[in-house]
Amino acid sequence: MNQARRKCQPWKWFLDARWSWNFIQGPVYNRLISKAGTEVFSYLASEIRPPRNARVLDVGSGPGILTLRLAQENPTASLVGIDYSPTQVRAANRLRIRHQVKNCVFRRGDAMNLPFENAFFDIAISVGSIKHWPDLVRGLQEIRRVLSPDGLAFIAESDRDASDDDFYRFVRKFTAWYVCDRFMRWYLRSIVFGQSFTCQEAESLAKSAEFSQVKVEKVKGWPFFLLKLSK
Repeated sequence: MNQARRKCQPWKWFLDARWSWNFIQGPVYNRLISKAGTEVFSYLASEIRPPRNARVLDVGSGPGILTLRLAQENPTASLVGIDYSPTQVRAANRLRIRHQVKNCVFRRGDAMNLPFENAFFDIAISVGSIKHWPDLVRGLQEIRRVLSPDGLAFIAESDRDASDDDFYRFVRKFTAWYVCDRFMRWYLRSIVFGQSFTCQEAESLAKSAEFSQVKVEKVKGWPFFLLKLSK
């Protein structure tokens, strides 16, 4: 474990706790991410192109913004979003009902023990979730297990090595009148991004999970990277 992540350990318990996402982080995140992440979600949706009648899994689906967008853009696909926070699952289902999306469901689930059969999905996605997993390699192995033989995974996460320009561009959108701007900048940079991975670390861990092909790229202009994995 690198020094930056060690320094943040007292915060990691709060950052990863289910109760925190149920009562504190989740409600704030859900209000802010739809505005802050619009362009990033558009980029990810353009990268993820499910084939006809595909089964798609979103691990750590949160309020379901990207999952529902993919469901609407791919009406023949069937999508399942799982999250370990019941508050996030309820928020995603409320959004699904509001937009009358029929080809998508949300349920509670654990990335360390996905409740699905082997080779069940054609595509798996995860956005901003892997830094919270207790064992990233195990979580990626679970994703690999539930993918079909020619399945693909798309994993987007905060880039700990993001440039200041890219980071502050994102933070300027990830704010609201009731959030102290100075605190939010510190919290995101030091705690959230500080607990995440570099591109090189994520690539190495994905290879440890035994994916046949591993590609990582920075999301241009934004403080995120995207792992593209083939089973």
